[in-house]
Amino acid sequence: MCYGRCRYNCSCRHRGYLDLNALTRLLSAIRAGQVRVYEVHTDAPSPLCLNLRRQVEAEMMYDTAIPSAAVTLSKEALLTLAPTEEAVKSASRPARAPRSADELHARLLSEGDLLAGEADAPAEWMDALEIAGRAVYIEPGLWIARENEDEYRLALEENDAAALSRVVRRTARFHGAQTAETLSERYAVDEVRAQEVLNTLCSEGILREFGGAYVHAELYESAQRMTVALNRQRVETQPARAFARMLSQRVRGAGSSAAQLAQALDSLRGCAYPAAAWEGYLLPARVANYRPQLLDEALARGEAAYRVLPAERSQLSNETRAQAAARPCGAAPSSARVSIDGSQLPGETAVRVLSGERSQLSGETAGRVQSGETADSRSIPAPEIDGVPADPLAASRVRGSAASAFELYAQRRGTAVLDQSGSAHPESSLRDGRAIFGERTRASRAASGERVRVQFDLPDDEGEYEPLPDDLTDMERDVLQTLTARGASFASRLPVNAGDALKSLLARGLVRADSFLPVREMLATESGNVKKTVRRRVRVMDAGRWSRVGALPQTSAETLVERLFDRFGIVCRETAGADWNAAFGVLKHMEYAGKARRGYFVKGLSGAQFMRETDYSTITAQLRQPSGECIWLPAADPMQAWGAYLAHEEGRAFLRVPGAAVALMDGAVVAVSEKQGETLRVFDDPAAPEALRALADAFRRGAIFPALSRLLIKKYPPTAAPHLEAAGFTREMLDYTLMRRG
Repeated sequence: MCYGRCRYNCSCRHRGYLDLNALTRLLSAIRAGQVRVYEVHTDAPSPLCLNLRRQVEAEMMYDTAIPSAAVTLSKEALLTLAPTEEAVKSASRPARAPRSADELHARLLSEGDLLAGEADAPAEWMDALEIAGRAVYIEPGLWIARENEDEYRLALEENDAAALSRVVRRTARFHGAQTAETLSERYAVDEVRAQEVLNTLCSEGILREFGGAYVHAELYESAQRMTVALNRQRVETQPARAFARMLSQRVRGAGSSAAQLAQALDSLRGCAYPAAAWEGYLLPARVANYRPQLLDEALARGEAAYRVLPAERSQLSNETRAQAAARPCGAAPSSARVSIDGSQLPGETAVRVLSGERSQLSGETAGRVQSGETADSRSIPAPEIDGVPADPLAASRVRGSAASAFELYAQRRGTAVLDQSGSAHPESSLRDGRAIFGERTRASRAASGERVRVQFDLPDDEGEYEPLPDDLTDMERDVLQTLTARGASFASRLPVNAGDALKSLLARGLVRADSFLPVREMLATESGNVKKTVRRRVRVMDAGRWSRVGALPQTSAETLVERLFDRFGIVCRETAGADWNAAFGVLKHMEYAGKARRGYFVKGLSGAQFMRETDYSTITAQLRQPSGECIWLPAADPMQAWGAYLAHEEGRAFLRVPGAAVALMDGAVVAVSEKQGETLRVFDDPAAPEALRALADAFRRGAIFPALSRLLIKKYPPTAAPHLEAAGFTREMLDYTLMRRG
């Protein structure tokens, strides 16, 4: 009988035996034609492949590779995980007792020797083997196979060190942990000699120390994997609401406002979010009574540093930037946001909106919309105001008068029309004496909407400066060279009239100030009040020192994983996002090094979930312990799990957008405030009183809707009206209002 030997597959408890004589007879019979070999093709996989099929199914289910004989881990990754004593004993325990005298003989061949009682077989089998000359009984009370008699004579009678080393090695492999005392008692050798053999095998990596004893390396690694499997089996899966509750409780820090700000910046370190999001909802949700001065003071003290990450490098090509550098101040660029081209149809003019920015022309995001480019395009009906179409794209389809209709629309909007050459149309009226791209700089345009992102890091995280880009204007190049030579400098030490250059470089992520004022100015909407605009720009120039932004070193996968653990507690495909592939390799080794624990902790997340070993007891307790607290969070906050890491519960879906807030009670969504608070939806009527009291408290603290001084609720369920009044809202006609102060 031929058995496959499973020596390296840690997940398999049995050990088979390879009978070479039987294999030789089988191959000889095949060659002699006594045994025929048939090749069979079946629709279903062979039962012999069942383990392989289950392996593939497990990999697909957990979206990761399950350790097997084909997947080996590095020695370094397995050094620190200490297996349990139970796992070590289980790894060295035989899978089953021998079922015949032949199997008993095979066991003697593989294990070397057996004491009386270790065989777990009838004594008649051993006697039969001895009579047949296949087994020998030697002192001190050992049964060995006849084939091993010479080796045991050399080891025990002639004191051959190499032979004794082979005997001890096999004993440690098949009989579990050994010490000098147990070897001396088993083989009647001196303890000093036995200890020398153990030390030699340990130095060669064949044995591993464990609890004062020595374990074979294969058994040790098998016990490690058994320990990992036991850890996974002990995991108690918690509902998705528990994870949402735990994340919401991690948002607000402790201590003073300055301490909470430091904790918030550290938790969000290395993460890029839209520039408007930082003071729009991220920091106010984490810092009690947040004020912009807190962030400016922290930046001035050097506790943090930010960098602007433009999505598409100001959305301008090198050619366009070169043309902008050469044109006079106030002139419109040649590739304007709105271009007017000749249509394919005679007497028509097509208008194309080419930018996705928040357009001053329409006041709404235009997207990459294109109209009137083909002969079969149809007109788009739109409402009119005093004969002026509300949509300039609809005006573009007015046969023979598209250009004049577009100009009339621009006059009503207070903006300029750009002709085909890129200059402002001479007949267009201006609201404040500016063309669309006249006074407003490239940096301000590139920062519109949510394309520009800002990332906070420590100043020490940065490396050397990157080479200067080729498409800089002369003023931008002079500013960067000055900052490179002098270091951080006030605006007064920079070249004259460097304001526009600084803003342009800021939008490109090449410079920053030790204040957040320049970013606020970059996001600010131009107003018709010239004095306010001038005062705001003067404050920006006096905001502090300007410095050049250094290159950010590549974050290692280990550092990335540690940050994910600090932020979420549980690292999986959903919480890691695009960094999952890099993180998983580290997490896999951390598990087998005893630094992380894997399991299905939260229902609703993907199968491969990891916790840091030192945080396991704390996080599992947090997942099990309900709080009963109602927490309002911005819907788009990264610590708001629903819609980001967890699928919405049925009947409780909402949009994760700025301007919306979510009430979580024990992790469940009980209410949503949308459209800057104007719309209130309640999903759980019994929780409405507590949720609305928490809404009033969160608004007064500035945790939600920080830009509003008054919360106005226009749409609400009728059953919520008395609870709104009880929470402190004032009835005004059909609406409810709440002032932030007083």
